[in-house]
Amino acid sequence: MIMTRIAPLILFAAVFAVLCTTAWAEPGTVHHLRTADGLLQSRLETLPTASQPGSAVAAAGPVQYGPVACDDFTGQLLWTVNDPVGMCNNTAVSPEGNWMALGITLNNQRAESYQTSSGVPLWTYPVGDGNACVALSQNGEVYALGHTHYLSVFHANSGTPLWTYDLGASSWAYTVVVSRDGARVVVASKEGTTGRVTSFAPTGSTPQWDHTFTLPVDFGWYGLRISPDGSRISANSKYTGWVLDAATGNPIWEVQTNNTEAPIPLSQDGSVLAIGSNAAGTCKVYTWNTAGQTYDLLWTYTFTGGFSRWCSEVEVSADGNTVAAGSLEFITMNSYDGHAAVFDTWGTGVPLWVSSAFGDLVGEIAISDDGQVIAVGSWGHLDNSTPDLRVYERAGSTPFFTINSPGSINSVDMTPDGSKIFAGGKHVHNRTFGNGGDAYAIQIAGDLPQVSVTLTPINPPIVIPPSGGSFSYNGTVNNDTTITQNFDLWVLVTLPNGTIYGPVLGPLDLSLPGSASITRVRNQTVPGGAPSGLYHYTAYVGSYPDGLADSSSFTFSKSGDGGGPAGGWACTGEPFPGEIGGPSASRRNTALPEEVALSASPNPFNPTTVASYELRAASYVSLKVYDTAGCEVATLVNGWREAGVHEVAFDGSGLASGVYLVMIQAGDYTQTQKLILLK
Repeated sequence: MIMTRIAPLILFAAVFAVLCTTAWAEPGTVHHLRTADGLLQSRLETLPTASQPGSAVAAAGPVQYGPVACDDFTGQLLWTVNDPVGMCNNTAVSPEGNWMALGITLNNQRAESYQTSSGVPLWTYPVGDGNACVALSQNGEVYALGHTHYLSVFHANSGTPLWTYDLGASSWAYTVVVSRDGARVVVASKEGTTGRVTSFAPTGSTPQWDHTFTLPVDFGWYGLRISPDGSRISANSKYTGWVLDAATGNPIWEVQTNNTEAPIPLSQDGSVLAIGSNAAGTCKVYTWNTAGQTYDLLWTYTFTGGFSRWCSEVEVSADGNTVAAGSLEFITMNSYDGHAAVFDTWGTGVPLWVSSAFGDLVGEIAISDDGQVIAVGSWGHLDNSTPDLRVYERAGSTPFFTINSPGSINSVDMTPDGSKIFAGGKHVHNRTFGNGGDAYAIQIAGDLPQVSVTLTPINPPIVIPPSGGSFSYNGTVNNDTTITQNFDLWVLVTLPNGTIYGPVLGPLDLSLPGSASITRVRNQTVPGGAPSGLYHYTAYVGSYPDGLADSSSFTFSKSGDGGGPAGGWACTGEPFPGEIGGPSASRRNTALPEEVALSASPNPFNPTTVASYELRAASYVSLKVYDTAGCEVATLVNGWREAGVHEVAFDGSGLASGVYLVMIQAGDYTQTQKLILLK
């Protein structure tokens, strides 16, 4: 996520603390536009010199992306957004990873909402001239948007605001945050020299509390964060930072930040934080002293290189064990570089590693809760010669996934588990005059199987009548290597309103020998109760539900709503290995007998799902649900069952969100199915 915090780039170290406040610039220097109260609207524009293009699109090259060799993780670009005139400088992804929010500024300014499975926005909300800062809670239940002098709250699946709060005609909404559980929405605003941090419940526009601060006339808020557990809030201007009690808004700590343009990140309970300084080029890490009720300095790291340097970004993992920092290095009056350094919080302040040659300011860093995945966004080289988005594992300085965008990366957000990244920025380099923007949705997973899938509809175009019907398609899975690949296969349906339904097939636990390929003819039933409109039918292979090695899709439409239940999406036909009636393929040499099939729908679910199983012969059945620690949380079936199809409901309303395992034992057969509970 990003706020309007890209400050003036000072071209001489002696004047770092005195920032330009005029609205003009000589050719080739940074150009700033300010409101009457000194608000910096953009640090992204420069005036073209004779050698600089005046067109954003003409100047930009093609995006380049790809995985880099890595032991533990693999990255995949899911989709991109390319705006011809607006800058994609504000990105957010919901904690469970199903929703993404995008704020577009400069031209055609608006907020957009996406499901992670599709690069087509579910809705667009126009905003006035200025900012469009966005934030999301779990499952997209709360979508917060700060725009001009308003705070608007939505649900991620609807572009109609639940409510809007007017901060005052002369105020400006700098940035917003939402607690992960959606219980608190906080906005930082400024009017004149008065800064405000205001907290709301998601259900209404009456402030829970409102706290005021005195800010410099020329500078507003550069950071606003809420700890992952929702207990503490950090807010900072350029020269002062505060940590607040989230319940009351009362400050519990104040610190001089020594010229910072980065937010102050917080660990899970706010007990670890970091501060970067432009004036000193330092990253300082603090830990909470319970006895003294203050933060104590753990260590300080100072970036080196060039005739001067900034610590331009800092981040802390939720578990408090990892710190990352970025820099801007002034090599000459007109040349720059940037570095990213990663630290063990409880070490001595010596980096675990440093990654160099970013070419310019490192302005965005996101870290997974456990510190194992680290995404770094930068302005990049002016000549576009190196990647400006790099994703690392904590263990080493070689990125396992990179994107070399046409311009600069100005916003990066990541899910707590590190599985999804949403990054965005300007379509041309931040030091180049122009506009346009790009955003990138990225999937991160452990080692993914090297397999591919292809769906080919039979007799397209497919139009289902209002009363319902069916269609057929060929599904082909290929092993793209010469060694056996073990993987999952599943199919999801995207409904006309953007909701994901399914899996309607799988997830199937499959294994293919080296260079093998299998093709099956499948038949998909569409119930009469399904709504009218355009559908996307998508097959995935990888590690269910988040590890996507490949996908393939096609569209079909339904001409009307025939009424009745919307369930009954049966997928039949030639079985894949492991399905009822299919050849018993093995995964890791474990046979999959044909007398039992277990599935659950919906999956992911909240809070109930239905487990279905089919017995080809009568048997004693045990069907139980376990958490990932192996503890039993529910017994669904424990007794004799006749042959046939059986269904049993599982209610997870008393359980926490996460992964669960449902296991069926019938005779000598055992099968386990993942369940994803998302609240």
